[in-house]
Amino acid sequence: MRKKLKPDPSQPFNVGDAAAIVAAVFSGGAIATLRQVSRDEATLSVVLHFTFWGTVVSLPALALSGVSIPDAPHLVLLISIAILAVIGQLFLTAGIWYKSILRI
Repeated sequence: MRKKLKPDPSQPFNVGDAAAIVAAVFSGGAIATLRQVSRDEATLSVVLHFTFWGTVVSLPALALSGVSIPDAPHLVLLISIAILAVIGQLFLTAGIWYKSILRI
């Protein structure tokens, strides 16, 4: 038997709710931009462009949080995650070029 989640009316709109809405808007914008750009540019070029600007936008957060050098097992894990993320982005970008996002 599934447990049904019911909203609690005593809980006000909070930061997590606002973050979810902002993330949805930016995600929609990214997909629309990706669809438009992938018509004229090669998949690899689009992925490198998004990766570069994502890194630039993320650098201030990294600088504010303080940088620590990971140990070897965590470094291997981080590199593996980065490689899989790039592969996933390549597949997503190539797939959007072939099909409408509404059908994926």
